[in-house]
Amino acid sequence: MMKNMAKPGSGPSKSVWDERQQQSYHTINSRAFNLAWTLLLLSFLVQVVLFPGEPGRWLVEMGLFMVLSIYMGAAYFRAGLWTMRSQQPSLRQSLLASVVAALLITAFSLIRMAVSGQWEGLQQADNAWSIISYLLLQAIIVFAAALILLSLISHYHRKKQREADAALDTDE
Repeated sequence: MMKNMAKPGSGPSKSVWDERQQQSYHTINSRAFNLAWTLLLLSFLVQVVLFPGEPGRWLVEMGLFMVLSIYMGAAYFRAGLWTMRSQQPSLRQSLLASVVAALLITAFSLIRMAVSGQWEGLQQADNAWSIISYLLLQAIIVFAAALILLSLISHYHRKKQREADAALDTDE
């Protein structure tokens, strides 16, 4: 069993796995990461809904979720991967992702408000207007922030792609 392992300092180690085994390994790791990411997101959301006034209960999950999300986004970006359907970013994709982000945040806020009892005074016109305007303003801010961020990332992605294409053209 030890004979297949490379000695430290002896150069790059050769894998004893064939391509199919390596692909299976990467698939298993990808599914495990996606499962952990999803469960961490769900844990964070449930704790925020159940304990909105106690950030100490959910700050760690939020931090870990943000670290994993930033790592995943940066890794995809560095590898030149945009979506499974498209190699290049588009305004349509950015608009769609921004709308989805705004709708998800609004739905989450509605659920959190319902669980925390903030709907009790909804019958009063002033309170209803303030809740609706808060949700609308929140949705607009999330939409704008997501669209700006995605636009900046797609601009940078296109710039890096052009540089890579130019480097390939000069090599030929």
